[in-house]
Amino acid sequence: MTTLPAQRFVLAQSWWIASELVRRHPHLRLIETHPGGGQYDCLTLLDSRSASPGSLVDLNRAGSIHIKDGAREPLDWNTVFAARGGHDIIRRIEAAAGLHPSVPAPPTGPTALTYRVLARILTSLVDDRRTWDARNGQLDSSGHDCGRRSELDRFPSVVEALRDILPDDLFGEPAYRFWILLRDTDPVAVLDTNGRLHLPAEPPAELLAVYKGSGRSLTTTVAEMLGHLLP
Repeated sequence: MTTLPAQRFVLAQSWWIASELVRRHPHLRLIETHPGGGQYDCLTLLDSRSASPGSLVDLNRAGSIHIKDGAREPLDWNTVFAARGGHDIIRRIEAAAGLHPSVPAPPTGPTALTYRVLARILTSLVDDRRTWDARNGQLDSSGHDCGRRSELDRFPSVVEALRDILPDDLFGEPAYRFWILLRDTDPVAVLDTNGRLHLPAEPPAELLAVYKGSGRSLTTTVAEMLGHLLP
């Protein structure tokens, strides 16, 4: 039986891969899924251009990377970490999934920036004494879906936003648009795919404005927007 790398490394790498794929292919959207009766823990990439979007890439943190509903051989995490560079894996996934990146890559928009900020936080804190994670506002497990409302309700601006958002044609549930940043399972911030940061006692803040104002520096954006929460 193949031994997986430590979960903290897989978690961080799954987020970097997902964020990089969305940066290169802005039509992709990301949700968290738990198929197989909850056995799997996936970042799932969907094609928003499809009339009936199914899973394009499943980054299963409890197993392997699956592409196009199993039409290709899974890519195991040991192979991912053995690659000479991260973009070698990105190009391998793109080729298997039939994704053709634009040259040059499109500028980072609000959705990609949301994912990139979360990926930068999780990769930078992989060895922190506290456990950091990011989880979707919608808990999707084998067709039995329920929002993580107890966590989202801690953020008044998220509660207000959820009231104003109509169900999305792609996801069906507005909570899919929100990602909860967890520190030792405690929600400390929420980011939504419109590029907004939500904190418990503050109005939402626009990530893209800070990103552009910093000369498109992801590190500066994270420091300015979330530095007070991070070690």
